[in-house]
Amino acid sequence: MSDNIQQKIEFIIEQQATFAVDVAQLKEVQRQQAISIDRLTKNMHETREMLHETREMLHTMVGEMREGFNNLMVANEVTRKLTKTLVVSR
Repeated sequence: MSDNIQQKIEFIIEQQATFAVDVAQLKEVQRQQAISIDRLTKNMHETREMLHETREMLHTMVGEMREGFNNLMVANEVTRKLTKTLVVSR
């Protein structure tokens, strides 16, 4: 074989080896990214679930606070009427 052909063959073999290494590295990067995407997806679902639970808790708290304010208004009105009754009866 001539030196020129031998050099071309060696070049092609080196390029193929480099290409094979690059493909292997890309596969590893892709595998790691798939793991990261799975983790992110899981975290997103957990966050969505926590957000839903927090929303329900806030809704419950607002309802309880509204009920408490209503009770305070009723108690205030009763106290006002009682005070007026006591003042008038003196």
